[in-house]
Amino acid sequence: MFGFKRQLNSSRITKKKRFFIYLATNAAHEPFTPLAKDLAKYEKVDGLTEQQKRFYALITNIDENIGLLDQTLYNLKIHKRTILIFTTDNGSGVSAYNNGLSGYKSSEFDGGHRVPFYLRWPDTFGGGGNDINHLSGHIDILPTLMDKSFCNLKYSFSEGRLLDGLNLAPVLLKDEHISRFLVVETQRIETPRKWLKTSVMMNDEENNDWRLLNKYISAVSLRLYNMATDRKQQKDLTDKYGHIKSTMESFYDSWWADVTTRDNEIPRIHVGGLQEVSTLTAHDWMGTNDNIPYEQRHIQDQKACFSGGYWPIYVEKSGKYSIRVLRWPLESRMSYTSAFTELMINERKYKKDSDEENTFIVDLKKGNANLKARFITSNNKKCDAYYVYIGEGEWEPEHQVVSDGYEANWDSLKSLPIPEWLKEGKFGIFIHWGAYSVVGKVWDSPIKGYLYSEWLPHYMYRYSKKYDKLLKEYYGTSLTYAEMIERFTGDNFDAKDWVDLFKASGAKYVVSVAEHHDGFAMWDSDLTEWNAKKKGPNRDIIGEIAEATRSANLKFGVSFHRERHYWYYNYRKAENEIKEYPNRLNLYGPEFEVSEAFVNDYRARINELVEKYNPEYLWMDDITREKSSFDSVTPSIITDFVNHAFTKGLSPYLNNKSPTNKNSANFPNGVGLLSQDNLEMKGVPNHMWENAATLGISYGFSNDEEENNSYRSVKDLIWLLVDTVSKNGVLLLNVGPKSDGTIAPNQRDRLVGMGKWLELNRDAIYGSSPWHIPGYDNVRFTVGKKKESNILYVIMKDLPKNMEIIKLGYSKSWSVSDIDKITLVSNKPSSVQYTKKKGKPLEIILPTYDDLTFEYGIVLEIELRINAMDLKLKK
Repeated sequence: MFGFKRQLNSSRITKKKRFFIYLATNAAHEPFTPLAKDLAKYEKVDGLTEQQKRFYALITNIDENIGLLDQTLYNLKIHKRTILIFTTDNGSGVSAYNNGLSGYKSSEFDGGHRVPFYLRWPDTFGGGGNDINHLSGHIDILPTLMDKSFCNLKYSFSEGRLLDGLNLAPVLLKDEHISRFLVVETQRIETPRKWLKTSVMMNDEENNDWRLLNKYISAVSLRLYNMATDRKQQKDLTDKYGHIKSTMESFYDSWWADVTTRDNEIPRIHVGGLQEVSTLTAHDWMGTNDNIPYEQRHIQDQKACFSGGYWPIYVEKSGKYSIRVLRWPLESRMSYTSAFTELMINERKYKKDSDEENTFIVDLKKGNANLKARFITSNNKKCDAYYVYIGEGEWEPEHQVVSDGYEANWDSLKSLPIPEWLKEGKFGIFIHWGAYSVVGKVWDSPIKGYLYSEWLPHYMYRYSKKYDKLLKEYYGTSLTYAEMIERFTGDNFDAKDWVDLFKASGAKYVVSVAEHHDGFAMWDSDLTEWNAKKKGPNRDIIGEIAEATRSANLKFGVSFHRERHYWYYNYRKAENEIKEYPNRLNLYGPEFEVSEAFVNDYRARINELVEKYNPEYLWMDDITREKSSFDSVTPSIITDFVNHAFTKGLSPYLNNKSPTNKNSANFPNGVGLLSQDNLEMKGVPNHMWENAATLGISYGFSNDEEENNSYRSVKDLIWLLVDTVSKNGVLLLNVGPKSDGTIAPNQRDRLVGMGKWLELNRDAIYGSSPWHIPGYDNVRFTVGKKKESNILYVIMKDLPKNMEIIKLGYSKSWSVSDIDKITLVSNKPSSVQYTKKKGKPLEIILPTYDDLTFEYGIVLEIELRINAMDLKLKK
């Protein structure tokens, strides 16, 4: 969420140095993306809307983090002489609790602009607390802190001007009453207008708290309220107290005359001087009649095209300047396709062709200048640049700028730690669900044995004649993929039911395919109309799975597979279909090569997923085939995901997909978990890895596998998990739901069976670490987490006979004094006898266990008197 404590630690506060820290939080502003633990406190509160629940969860987080901030100052022993201030920017942004006030954000009523202001300074105010209800505003803070009773700061201004605002020292220290006026306006226009959305406030000598409001835009109709007797501002007193109204009008007239004396002067952004590089954003455009991209969705929308704005700048000193012109922020590394780029400074125009870097080197003179930059497409469409970076001299950014934490380069990303939840969890569920499940079958594959039903869309277009015939025979009709999407309704989809099953299986994280190679987005996307919210199920599938997963206290992740989409449908059948149905271009294309536009779209979709659903795990499919085109953006894609997750209080990580030949991977070693389809390892790698495994062969639902019950058995799946974990891996086991949104019975049975075994043998898996070797034959070892790693687990796939003596491999060099006891893990745990002779293997004598429950093999817990890793290894 905020990470106040993390930011404080990074600021290197010391007792000996003065410091000033400004921490800006998104809460309690939109977007309303609270932490799951905070949201859970309001989930069952009756009478609250979903937005209110999220809003209150953000307030809870603010409260917690202010407490952590205060505690940190206390721990540093500087709290007594540190001024701690907390306030917000405007009134409540949602229809929620407003302390009996009228109005919300941007309203001229008090509920639109009254905010909390918290000031803690023990050296001056002592302990305890005191509520000050005196009329005050943000302009009072500086003159108050400058008072001799506080910071005792000296100041002087030319032309006899004084600081705006009131020195509240007498109010704070002596509880004196001061009569005063205050004005608040929320106009948000380039040229302010008198009495537009205005509140004039007056606190008189009799402690009346007057408000004179004008709520209209095109006319002036003043209303007078007394907050002392009418907190909700419902009773207009203009007729009864005309003299008060006149006094307040007179003050406003003089105030307006004062603040508008320089209205003809445009505030300018200073460039050069102290700041090495200045960033100009579209939010600061002038001359647009307020037609500016002011929200993130305006920036994200690749089709949006605002124009007309310019930046008023002031050049601190004459000289050579570099000016970088971009449509998206520098850290995105996204580029805009245009015929050429124009830069205009006052009356002078500069121009670059599209194949040139959009950095202009220009000579600027000290003083005022108006700067404008725009892109012009081949059909003469003009779109202004939203971002301009300007700095002295000739420069190029050596790396991308990121908001916090990790930089967009491999060395930085290699330092990203594997989160504890992943080290502890060991087991996750992968979900492949899409319109391909409507048929749930493929007939052949170019790669022997890879009968992946999720590849059906590709085969339908690559082998169109053959598949048209097969589909008619099997499904009753030949379909286009667009028609298949129409039949993909997911009528029985219940995210909670799915996640309940996954949790019962023992899984600790869930990764859902957000978009496969088919190009159909399973989330509510603003970037493509071919998404599950607008077509097919008409539901935000990813959103529902994310919510259900977090509600179950499991970790949520998404996977993204669009990298192959450019060639997936690049066949005659799709070409003819697009001619007949032009709107399908955005499903089957629109790009049919790894172009700049394709890479930008790939990145934009991942960014949208990250920002909308806050995944904690990002699974990216194999991009090694397109590596040269993606190398320039993948570091920043990962960095944006990681840094965004940290701002949400998450502990992010990702996979590092390798193709089946194992000769390469998406990223350098040390970035993400090495991952591969049904990956198996022989030894114990130093770095954790991930086995993205199937229940059978296919990832997408396969009718054949379900009807023939040809999935791996529960026993084999448990052994797959054990084998993976013993080799320092995690298992991401795939589930392919049916097109109606249900998980097929035979798949459910496997997951339930795994869950029963894990419930009994959890300590051998969760939080465990690998031993020197994975094991031998059908025996595997893991080192338990509890008792300072003094537990060695022996997991045997096959169930030995009653009273059988097990001669444990690799134990010849052990000493009997190393062992405290050995327990047979079962529904009735029992100690077992053992013998150990020098130079001989450990012999374990199994008891009679007719009345014990062993679903699949057995687990022995060897409790040691030394650390398990200190056991000598000898076969």
